Amino acid sequence: MITNARFTHYGRLQLLRQQQQNQKPSPPTADEQQQAYYAVDMLLFVQCLLTATCDLTRALWDAGMLRHGVKMAMNRMDCIAAEVSEAAYRVFTLRTDLGRPYVDRCEEAYRIIDDSVEGVAKPLEVSKYKSIALALVELIAEYNDRLCPRFRFDAADKLRRIPTLLECLRVETNPLAATIIRTNVTARNLQIKIE
Repeated sequence: MITNARFTHYGRLQLLRQQQQNQKPSPPTADEQQQAYYAVDMLLFVQCLLTATCDLTRALWDAGMLRHGVKMAMNRMDCIAAEVSEAAYRVFTLRTDLGRPYVDRCEEAYRIIDDSVEGVAKPLEVSKYKSIALALVELIAEYNDRLCPRFRFDAADKLRRIPTLLECLRVETNPLAATIIRTNVTARNLQIKIE
């Protein structure tokens, strides 16, 4: 028996959804596989930025540089990084139920970053973590710009404000930080399987 439900908007959507569920997914192409690796690397960097923000705040506190203007900038940076990090975490928990492994991989990635990047000027800790934060923002923007619309992470565009916020810190940064991070931290190096 044919009902009118098939000809309503909702009925058509239901029919489309059933047809899509019945189709077998095609294997990913090499380009899609590469895009997926870029996307995972970018999401790792987003989570690492949240940790770098905390470490930068602690380094500023220890160096006695956490004054009113700097504190306001760091609070704003912390809010932006937390908001984007939460969105990145939701990508893994809602779609693939990989929240805990994602956080574990991010902790490993940040440990590698922390060990490999050095500060270049006094106070060294502030220089180091400012370099890491700026490099991570640069890499996130670069990777996100490389991605096709299917893999693009629109929430990452909010992070482009962070370099302006960090201008109030008059500390020299390591110009090689982004290159070091790009080389040492990838989904392949951390044995993340993307299917």
